[in-house]
Amino acid sequence: MEKFEVVVMCGIPGSGKTTFCRERLFPQYLYISLDRLRSRSAEAELFAFALRRRKSCVIDNTNINGHERTRYVPAAKKAGASVVAYWFDPDVRACRARNASRTGRERVPDFVIGTKAARFAPPNKAEGFDDIRKVSIDGDGFKVEEGI
Repeated sequence: MEKFEVVVMCGIPGSGKTTFCRERLFPQYLYISLDRLRSRSAEAELFAFALRRRKSCVIDNTNINGHERTRYVPAAKKAGASVVAYWFDPDVRACRARNASRTGRERVPDFVIGTKAARFAPPNKAEGFDDIRKVSIDGDGFKVEEGI
């Protein structure tokens, strides 16, 4: 059986998740984003399709705690996928600065960033992840620490 992977992005708004996906994961992964799909039912349908087809996909949502991530991890494991978390340290100041340059629906109210940061919990192996990778942003772009 061919292996496939489900990537779960974890980070507060403005942390760089979508840019990271665009730079590092496209076009190899089916892109699933609640921001783009605008409904949980459409998201669930696309995720189920990816699992049925054994198509590697990336879930680009905030997924700030284990409760939110349980929507994806158990189903992915049951389907036989390798499940990897990429998490972005919640640097509120930097996220607010990136958010300030956004327009339209992409921009979120500043208080949302602070609220999500206060509730953020990094992913852990007990949630079922096969690998956890921490992503930071430096002057040269993204830096990924594997095997966290």
